[in-house]
Amino acid sequence: MRQSRAVKLLVDMGGGLYKMRKVIFAVEAATTANGGFGFALLVAVLAVDGTTLTRRAMHWVEAKVEKFRAKQRRKRVPLGRSLSTLFSAGGRGAQQTLLTTVLPIGAVTALVWIAASSEWISGITDDSFLFLRAALLALFIWRAGALDELARIHVESMEMADQVCKFDQAMSKAKAS
Repeated sequence: MRQSRAVKLLVDMGGGLYKMRKVIFAVEAATTANGGFGFALLVAVLAVDGTTLTRRAMHWVEAKVEKFRAKQRRKRVPLGRSLSTLFSAGGRGAQQTLLTTVLPIGAVTALVWIAASSEWISGITDDSFLFLRAALLALFIWRAGALDELARIHVESMEMADQVCKFDQAMSKAKAS
């Protein structure tokens, strides 16, 4: 089952749908709590990638602490230089997080926020802004890697069809002779 492309495709598509629903929830929750867009963005980032970001931060801190301890064992390093290195590496990590997580989720949250603002009085329903939901679902499915998996399935099926065609041609030649 781990090798099944169809199962991987299904799981990736489900993951994309689940993350899209989390962004819509973040907008609904922020609206209900009378919060602004900033609050909706915070909730969306935490809901969609909060676990991943926390895990990355913990691994980063553990690696820096271990590196610091290794240097301490070898020789005494000035605290100022160690803190400078720590902040420099932290800045690169923050930049990567901002560009790969906060910015894309911020754009998606902004689109949902704008679309939902017209429906706040009557309430967001399952029929609200369907075109935007379909586009966002495609975005999250792509982000989860499902489209790559779908392309691999297509390539494999085309190779299989080519093999069947060659087999049929060989059988036709065998029957003719």
